[in-house]
Amino acid sequence: MTLEWMRYLKDPHFQWFEWHHKRAIHKALTDWWIYIQGGSDYESSKYIWEVFQLLELDKKAIRDLMLLAHCGVVGRTAFNEIMWALLSEHGLQREYRDLSRKASSMVQWKRRAFDRPPLDSRDRLLWSWSFLTDPQHAAWHPRNVPPGSWTLHRGPRGRPLPPPECYGDDAPLSRKGKGKSKQ
Repeated sequence: MTLEWMRYLKDPHFQWFEWHHKRAIHKALTDWWIYIQGGSDYESSKYIWEVFQLLELDKKAIRDLMLLAHCGVVGRTAFNEIMWALLSEHGLQREYRDLSRKASSMVQWKRRAFDRPPLDSRDRLLWSWSFLTDPQHAAWHPRNVPPGSWTLHRGPRGRPLPPPECYGDDAPLSRKGKGKSKQ
C-alpha cells in the first residue's frame, strides 16, 4: 500500500522504491525461499518477519499465517502455498493492494480443507456437517447427551475424586475420610 500511495502522490522516487521492492520479492522467491519453506530457527523466523513487513501484512494476517504454519506438516504445506501465492502472484501485480485480507481469506479456505477425506475416498460421500445431525446417526447429534444431569463428585477442597468414584448424578456423596462432595 505504501508504494501505491507513492504512485498516487506522484513521488519522484517511486520507481527507485518499486525496484527495491520487486528485488526483495525476487530474492524471497529464489535465494531465500528455503528459509520461508521450511526454516524453523531464529534466523528463519526473523527473515519471515521481514517478508511479512515487505508485504505489509497486519497483525491478524500474520497471526493467522503463523498459526497455520504451526499445525504440523499439513499446516506448513498450506503456509508455503499461501506464501508462494502472496509473493509470486499478488505481490508482483501492477497495482499494490492491501494483502492482509487476502492472506486471512486464503488461510480460512486452507483450514476448511484440513480434515476432509481425500477426493477418491468413499468417506468423502459421508463427510459433511449434515452427517452430524442426520437422524440415522443420532449418536453423533450435538444435542444427544446422557439423560439426567451429571456432575463430578468432589472431595476435600473441591478436588474431583479419582475415577470411578467421581462419576454420578447430582445426589451428594459422602464417604469415610473424604468428606461431602460439593456441587
